[in-house]
Amino acid sequence: MTAPAARAAEAAVRWSLTDLALHAETPRSWIYRCRSPFGPAALKLLTEAGAEEIAGAAYLAGRNGDGAARLFGVSEDAMLLEWLDGPPLGDRVRRNGDAETPAGLAALVRRLHAPAATAPGLVPLDRSIAGLLSDTSADLAAPRALARRLLAEGRTPVPLHGDLHHENVLETPDGWRVIDPKGLIGDPDFETANLFRNPEGRPDLALDPARALALARALGHGLGRPTARLLAWAVVLAGASRTWRPEPDFDAPMLAAVQAAMSEAVSTDGDWV
Repeated sequence: MTAPAARAAEAAVRWSLTDLALHAETPRSWIYRCRSPFGPAALKLLTEAGAEEIAGAAYLAGRNGDGAARLFGVSEDAMLLEWLDGPPLGDRVRRNGDAETPAGLAALVRRLHAPAATAPGLVPLDRSIAGLLSDTSADLAAPRALARRLLAEGRTPVPLHGDLHHENVLETPDGWRVIDPKGLIGDPDFETANLFRNPEGRPDLALDPARALALARALGHGLGRPTARLLAWAVVLAGASRTWRPEPDFDAPMLAAVQAAMSEAVSTDGDWV
């Protein structure tokens, strides 16, 4: 894709930006590093495919910089964000595995779920996984049934990052902070579900049921939540992901891995009810 120079120039005028330099390009957005009146910033221009990511602005507005990048400005298809320096947590996990990170991730989730302003515009969790809930294929019957059970339990909804994984957690000089939220609202136990699929580049971790079980136990300990319930949401996400952007070589073994881990957790630790 060609970077949208006219849109970038329009945003530069709107927010008084200078020194724009294209930093990254994905099917969902273009990201420019720039200078702003607020300090170093990232200008994120959404593509049509990434239009729903504008809900992330509502989430960031509610966080107001607490554990997350600050939102400096938002328009219909663009966001101006605080530029955060620091490597993604995925770099550490790719090198060393999970050993030293679950406690920090649990602390980060607790911080992100502490009371904060809830801006309008967050997407209900059930809407986010609507494709799974309406799917009729037999191979997704288990995650579909789990999704319905979990949603029916009616835990008090909280604002959710909604895409919390190791590449979206930066180790900044001010501590771990998150970027690129989906901006959901729903069951707080959903928040850790994407951690089991990551980090990028380590499918040996993502597809290992023993790793999934160990990670869920560590996160559950740090959050005071049942291991099996965290894994249940990981099963739901694995199923929902197949209705979003299928990855045939990854989806089936990913679903099998978290299902196996959940079965073991229920067998050894008990169900969550």
